[in-house]
Amino acid sequence: MLGQERAGFQFPAQDAFDFSLPPGVGEIPVRQCHEVGRLVSERPEGVVPGALLTPLGLMQAASLYSRRVGIRCGLGIIKQRLVHALLGVGVSLHGIPAARLIYPRSGPISGYFYRHPDPPVPVYWLGDIVPSIERAIQNYEVLAQESVLA
Repeated sequence: MLGQERAGFQFPAQDAFDFSLPPGVGEIPVRQCHEVGRLVSERPEGVVPGALLTPLGLMQAASLYSRRVGIRCGLGIIKQRLVHALLGVGVSLHGIPAARLIYPRSGPISGYFYRHPDPPVPVYWLGDIVPSIERAIQNYEVLAQESVLA
């Protein structure tokens, strides 16, 4: 969802979590920010290194589009385990530590927020995240070639 310059506008993540936009984000015009919804799901057995290729590829596609249309900031809600895995491979995400979950327990997707052992957390990224994603993908390509040759 692209940000809108109108009174009372907030991103969907702000309907689920109470947080202020982090420093640096507030200076960017809201029309140059967007929220990326649920793009991917993880395999049932969890996030393993090879399983990150699909999320990285989808993040790369969304980020390349964002670059092309002048978006300078992104927001999203991602499961905590996936955030740790993405940070571990060097993707330039930032958590919003002061965020407080406010989604209603009786809401239609409350299970995503309350009944899952891996809690969702809001994240943001500034500027061009594409290079960090492409480095992570290249690292996987090298590892895949090494395992084929072994």
